[in-house]
Amino acid sequence: MKSRVVVVICFLLSAVLAAGACHGLVIYNPSPIYSYFEGMRGYYTMSTPALTDDAFSVWLNPPALGTDKASGLAYAHSYTDSTLSGDDALGFVIDNIGFGMEFMKLREPQISLDRQRANKYTLSLGGRLWRNVYLGGSYAWLGSDVCDLDRGSTWSLGLLWRPHRMVSVGVLGRDLNSPTYYGNEFKPIVEASLGYRPFDERLTLFTNVFLRSEKLDIRSIDGDIIETQPTSFFNFGIEARPLPGINLLGTYDEDGNWSLALALPGGRATSGTALTIEKERRPYRNRTYGVVGLSTSAFWHETVLNPLKRYVEIDLHGTIGEAPPRFSLFGGGARYTTRELIDKIDYAARSREVEAILIKMGDISASAAIADEIRQALNDFRSTGKKVVVYAGTPENREYYLATASDYIILAPNGYLGLNGLKLDVVFVGGTLEKLGVEPHYTRVGKYKSASEQMAHDSFSEPSREAINHVLDDFYAKFVEDIAAGRGMSENAVISMIDKGPYLADAALELGLVDRVAYWDEVPDIMEELLNRSTYRLKYADFAERKPPQPRWDEPPVIGIVYGTGMILQGSNREEPVIGDVMGPKTMTAAFRTLREDKSVKAVIFRIDSGGGE
Repeated sequence: MKSRVVVVICFLLSAVLAAGACHGLVIYNPSPIYSYFEGMRGYYTMSTPALTDDAFSVWLNPPALGTDKASGLAYAHSYTDSTLSGDDALGFVIDNIGFGMEFMKLREPQISLDRQRANKYTLSLGGRLWRNVYLGGSYAWLGSDVCDLDRGSTWSLGLLWRPHRMVSVGVLGRDLNSPTYYGNEFKPIVEASLGYRPFDERLTLFTNVFLRSEKLDIRSIDGDIIETQPTSFFNFGIEARPLPGINLLGTYDEDGNWSLALALPGGRATSGTALTIEKERRPYRNRTYGVVGLSTSAFWHETVLNPLKRYVEIDLHGTIGEAPPRFSLFGGGARYTTRELIDKIDYAARSREVEAILIKMGDISASAAIADEIRQALNDFRSTGKKVVVYAGTPENREYYLATASDYIILAPNGYLGLNGLKLDVVFVGGTLEKLGVEPHYTRVGKYKSASEQMAHDSFSEPSREAINHVLDDFYAKFVEDIAAGRGMSENAVISMIDKGPYLADAALELGLVDRVAYWDEVPDIMEELLNRSTYRLKYADFAERKPPQPRWDEPPVIGIVYGTGMILQGSNREEPVIGDVMGPKTMTAAFRTLREDKSVKAVIFRIDSGGGE
């Protein structure tokens, strides 16, 4: 529905802008093989079907709209060596649909220096045929003051194939409907390009070939031949990314003309300019011409040019679960997922802009396994030389366990540290059922199968107590070991402190369990003190919206993840009022079947968070 609305708006807008008078006009383009219907395309130095995959694809490479990389806005302004007052182009891409508008003023040769208006509108569509193969096309129409050009239209169709992260092949056919202008029939143009990355995504070599079935003599209104276009033409070039946020490109063609381009990606925008210098001046052509452009995307580009350093502030409280919660009118469910937190911590570790993480620790509900996994992610973050700082009010065992993966722990002055060891509670209802006259019957295999004891007994059996103590001893040993490593203490010292806990803020500071006692509004100054520089806060919600760019050409191998959460019962996955999440075989087998049949999936991780069941 959204795409249909966009198309309708585009057509209405073009109809309004296309109104005007009618004049005769001959159009010249700096490209050696061109069409009167291609607009500003000749000014784009990077117009190769193998490389282009941003919002400029609406004009240059429609198949790239199927790669999920093109969504965004694009703006371009052309200029020449004689004036900066040139033509403009504006385009946008939503998902796999794009629309572009080019506002041009074209000169009437041999008549006057007046420039006539000619607007071009392009509607493009691209999609994925199968893995690493994309198909796309565009329809463009003109609205102008030029009689023979007005309302003219052209079709294009292209294919993009990226079989490997090092290779990209693009083929684009333009003017497929052989449009005519003042008796000149423009046969289709085939543009083929090949991109190759010999090392990695930082260096790209490419070549571009333009082909026509025969030479084309361009005639003026009077019938004179004013230009002859060849049957083929090629250029080649190199694109380099020496540093994050700096892209350089150079091209050279068979006529000896060369171009240079500089692009500066930063954040969600990329700005740049391209300059082309022709070897010889030709009639009605400028020796030097270029374009400046700006594009936006859904991806976040790191850059060495950004002098700002930031710390990511994570307000960590509530439930941390394996999978996102189901929709509920009453809210609830996991506030964070394990994968989301770990992925963002890893992304922050790779970011040049982020130099620290500040965790505002609240009450956390998470399993011991999840807490341990997040703690390891924080340690990996610190291994890059960046800092983790934790601010807590009243941390209990689990919160403090996570906090000891940091470089610095700050405790609120009126808070306390609830470090008091581990326990496990079990509810027995056997006595209650006996009073009600209910006699439970059960079977079990092995003396350590103790789940049924909760219904039949009023206390632990010896085998059950033995098993639970083993589990607690194991958890406790790791609990003590990790806290000791995090705080630089001996394990015996940690055990002694646990036995004497909990602690008020001043006592925790004196024992070295925390590093500072301060109020929350003091934390920004403390962060600058710890980092030895002025630094700026970046909220987690804003940071979580950032998506790193995908410079790979091909689609990387996919690792599927299946989450098995809740009690195992017959039927589908669901949520029961009393027992919570249910893992059902109908849903789980369907998930594995889908992944098995998907050839792009090379492996599956099955994450289980379940107490068992049927």
